[in-house]
Amino acid sequence: MSRGIRKTGVLAMVVMLAATLSGCRLAKKDEDGTVKKTLYGAYAVVGKSLDDPDIPDPEMEGTTVGQKDKKGFVHFKKIKGYFFFHKYDQKENTISMDGDPQLTHFSGGSNMKDGEIQKDKWQKTGQSCKATIYVQETKGITKVQIGSVYKRADGTFYLEPSGRSSVQDLCKTGGSGLSQSFSVDTEEGKMTYRVDFKADRAVKKIQIIEMNKDDVKIKKTAYISPEIKQYQMQKDTAYVIINEQLIGMKGQTINRQKIHSAKKNFTYKWKQLGDDGVLTPTDLKFKK
Repeated sequence: MSRGIRKTGVLAMVVMLAATLSGCRLAKKDEDGTVKKTLYGAYAVVGKSLDDPDIPDPEMEGTTVGQKDKKGFVHFKKIKGYFFFHKYDQKENTISMDGDPQLTHFSGGSNMKDGEIQKDKWQKTGQSCKATIYVQETKGITKVQIGSVYKRADGTFYLEPSGRSSVQDLCKTGGSGLSQSFSVDTEEGKMTYRVDFKADRAVKKIQIIEMNKDDVKIKKTAYISPEIKQYQMQKDTAYVIINEQLIGMKGQTINRQKIHSAKKNFTYKWKQLGDDGVLTPTDLKFKK
C-alpha cells in the first residue's frame, strides 16, 4: 500500500470501527430493508469549458458502469475523472486513503459536529475524507464536479452525480480554490468526501546546475524534460540549483529557481500537465 503511505494521513482505528467502515454498514437500503448499494468512494471530474459533460444522472441517462483495477480504483470510460477512497488494512489495523496520482494532500478523521466530544470509542461518528487536485492556471473558467461511486450487491460499480457542477475561474479565488463535497448517512454516522480544486503551474523543462562547497559550478545541463525518474549527482556536489520553466496562464514561459542541499539524496517535486488541464504531482530523485 505504498501510495496510501505516500498520500499522508493513515488513521489508526480500533478494530470494531475499522471493520464496520470497510464493510456493508455503509450500504444504503431500500424501504423493505434490503441492501441496495454500498458507498465505495468518490470521483472528481474537471472540464475546460461549459460544453464538457457533467456526470450523467442515472435516472435521466441510465447507469454509468465502471471497472475496478488491481489497486481497487474505479474508473468510467464515458467520464474521465479521478478516483479516491478510504480502505481498511486488517493486518495493520488502520484506515488509509488512496487514489489516483493526480490527487494529493489526503486528510481525514472522525466526522463529528463542531464542539462534539466522542463519548466512547464505540460511538458511531462516521468519517471525513478530503483530497486536493491541482489544475493548470488558465485565463477563463474551469468546470468541476464530484460524484459518488457505489458498489452493487452483484459486484458492479456505478457513478452518481453528487450535486451540480461548479464553474469558476480558479485564478481569481485567491489561492483558496473551489471545493465540492457530498455526505451520505450510514449506520456508522455520516460519511463525507471532499475535493479541493486549486490552480497551479505545470513544469515544462528544467535545467540542473551542480555546485561544490566553494560555490564553483561543476556541472550544468541543458533544459531537459523532468520526466526522467532519477538523476545522478557528482561526488563533490554540495548543492543543486534547479532552473524551472513553468507554463503560465496564457501559455507563456515563466522562470523560477529552486536550490537544494546535496549533502544527501533528495527528491525534487514537480507537476506534470495532463490533456484536461489536471496536474500530476511527480517525483524526480537526485542520488549521490
